[in-house]
Amino acid sequence: MDDLKIKYLVCAIIILIAAYIDIRDRRIPNTLTLPLIVFGFLINLLIQGSSGLYYSFLGFLLAGLPFLMLYSVGAMGGGDVKLMMGVGAVLQFQYTPSMLFYTFVFGGLVAVVMIIKCHIQQKQEHGKMQKYGINPFKQTIPYGVAIAMGGIVTILRVI
Repeated sequence: MDDLKIKYLVCAIIILIAAYIDIRDRRIPNTLTLPLIVFGFLINLLIQGSSGLYYSFLGFLLAGLPFLMLYSVGAMGGGDVKLMMGVGAVLQFQYTPSMLFYTFVFGGLVAVVMIIKCHIQQKQEHGKMQKYGINPFKQTIPYGVAIAMGGIVTILRVI
């Protein structure tokens, strides 16, 4: 297996684990995101030298900035931002726009699924929710799932 396939395999495994944890706990731990960022910089430095590090840094910034803006208004969690930065660091600048596009498309789909789920839940448990003041539409969306899906689709298109 060549270096590029190993790089993408490691990234895919980490983002799938992050998606699972995000579904389960509604958070993405630093123990996954920070090593992914470091891995992205180091593997690209080792494979391509200083130009690999440069393109990795550009991917890190390009992937992170839109999510950092969403985080600043409370629309995204910090783990989501760091996960995107890590995937951007691994994929580098040239593949990050595709990954962002797929991630936002899958993010919309995840949001629609969550809205439908909440609507069904609200109809089934309307009395209980009113009694306890629970708003089913005020739930968080596990955006790590969309990031994983966007990253995996991009990786599959690259290899």
